[in-house]
Amino acid sequence: MCSQSPIPTGWVITSSYSTSNCTGVGVAYNIGNTAGQSYATVCSYSPVPTGWVVSGSFRSTSCVGTTLGYTIRKA
Repeated sequence: MCSQSPIPTGWVITSSYSTSNCTGVGVAYNIGNTAGQSYATVCSYSPVPTGWVVSGSFRSTSCVGTTLGYTIRKA
């Protein structure tokens, strides 16, 4: 999905990449649903779902722009 599209509630950005298929900044996201999960790895600019907390950070080449990822878990 293109980066200017809204992220559905309960979903997170798991990675991103440059693409000419998205207008504007030319970035697309891969997203994942957190339903039924207790932890996830996400890009730093991902929304953190209600009831979840950031439990760690790491460098990630899978997150275009910041190269920073977070580990999140249910609180």
